[in-house]
Amino acid sequence: MAERAPREGVVVLALPRSGTTLLQRIFDAHPEVACPPETHLLRAGARFLEDETIAEGLHVGVRSGLAFAGFEAADVVARTREFVFGFMREHAQRRGRRVWAEKTPFNAFHLDAIEDLCGEAVTYVVLLRHPLDVVVSMQELFARSQRFPEEIHGYIRREPNVCVALAQAWADITTRLLDFAERRASDTVVVRYEALVAQPESEAARLFEALGLAPSPGAVAAAVSDRAPVGFGDWKLLERTQVDQQSVGRYTQLSKHTISRLGGLVNDVAVRAGYPALKQVKERSAEEALRQLELGQMLSASRARGGE
Repeated sequence: MAERAPREGVVVLALPRSGTTLLQRIFDAHPEVACPPETHLLRAGARFLEDETIAEGLHVGVRSGLAFAGFEAADVVARTREFVFGFMREHAQRRGRRVWAEKTPFNAFHLDAIEDLCGEAVTYVVLLRHPLDVVVSMQELFARSQRFPEEIHGYIRREPNVCVALAQAWADITTRLLDFAERRASDTVVVRYEALVAQPESEAARLFEALGLAPSPGAVAAAVSDRAPVGFGDWKLLERTQVDQQSVGRYTQLSKHTISRLGGLVNDVAVRAGYPALKQVKERSAEEALRQLELGQMLSASRARGGE
């Protein structure tokens, strides 16, 4: 793939809080690529094309509905593609760039429709991150924004424990991303967040080469030195002056029992994605959990008295 010319566009597929904003800035710092903050264009195009299944397995949606008006499904997809790509194409042209990239993370929840919409017209970048670091960071994001996006609602409705719900979302979407990357291996590049922040220059160089782009040694430095607003994206990048590993391993703030419980949900997928299995511990009894709570409260009270 590195030997061929780059395709018109690059589509980043990842869960929220996987490092997509850092990747967006690195792409946008490349002289050949225009990558704006989250546009939600592909997400909207995918939702436009998605069907609902009703009784007897019937599909109801734009494609099936327009078929009754004499429009072929392939034509509906092609027109939607041109509508979406047209915005990205124009943005790239205004910037004087020949390749556009789109990184809205919720695209990953609409993978089938995204694949129908984009097909072989783009190259895909699958960005992975440690499951529990994603869980901790998503929980922080949703608390800050005071809402759960539509794609997360179903998980929250089924599971009131937010960490458990988000861990299940990670396992489901990451399974689909890994399947996608295997199925479309010839036009997909896999990147891990941990490698990107540990060795940003070499990872960026590997990514650019795999996408058929010219080397751009200054892209990483430019990505973090740019103080422009990040749009819909990670506000933390505005606080950084260099790429670092501060956010790697944040999940260790969780209790060993929470890590164990979440590990039971994600371990199989995590190992497949190249991450070590999370340690499993014996589940606490109700009495042990109560005793732990009491000890925590006593410790907090003691610290408070010490500060008086």
